[in-house]
Amino acid sequence: MLQDFIEETKVIFSKLKTSMGIADESKKFLDALKIELPALAHALPYESIDEDLLFFNKSSTGFGLQLLPAIGADEAMVKSLAGMLQNKLPDGMDCSVMLFKHHRIAPQIAHGLQPMFDKGGIYRELAELSLEYHQKASLEGYANGRNIPARLGDYKLYLFFSCAPSLFQKPQMLEYREALESELRVAGLCFVRLGVGEFVRFVKAILHPNPKALSFSDVYVDEEFPLSEALMTGNTLYEIDDNAVTAHLSDEQGLHAKAKIINCQLER
Repeated sequence: MLQDFIEETKVIFSKLKTSMGIADESKKFLDALKIELPALAHALPYESIDEDLLFFNKSSTGFGLQLLPAIGADEAMVKSLAGMLQNKLPDGMDCSVMLFKHHRIAPQIAHGLQPMFDKGGIYRELAELSLEYHQKASLEGYANGRNIPARLGDYKLYLFFSCAPSLFQKPQMLEYREALESELRVAGLCFVRLGVGEFVRFVKAILHPNPKALSFSDVYVDEEFPLSEALMTGNTLYEIDDNAVTAHLSDEQGLHAKAKIINCQLER
């Protein structure tokens, strides 16, 4: 999606450059290209998610699942899952797999320390010290003699299944999801259906990659507007060049941060 957005932007500004008689090279012209949130909202495809947790985009329809990463999975498990997706994926159906590592884990750390907080006294003081220590490790890593960047983090795994709107038939889509979930249960994998809240939190974390954030931002969705509008909270400015998108943003306290979004592609 990121690469498509960059390419579309190049075409638009190349035409604009020609009509204005600008002779600069494309690279120099794009160096000055900056995109703000309202413009990005129109470029995103997300429209809505219905009561059956099926999503409807501008050019695709389908559903999403969030899975717990299979820690310790062996080669047999990998082949089994690969065969399931390869042999049982209907014609015209696409599957996208996204593994997302993040450091926004302050709520999980606090939840684990809650029994110590509840005891009060010295236990509460120890819990507060532990919370501060592990939160710092999620941003800077645990100190170690080998200078290894041992940052505390968490992983989220998402599966997205979609097809073109012209091929969409709701009963068949729901039936395929049920069959897929049955296969995942047999494989011993834990999963939940992806709803509006989790989807918005995930995409907002991608679009607003604040390296200082310790938790995910709040979610508010106005059903009167396309889902893309719910992703455009905060104060973020995007600078686009040929190799990456640089995001300049500030958090709720007004602290500024900068992050690069890089599209990594392997070609055979």
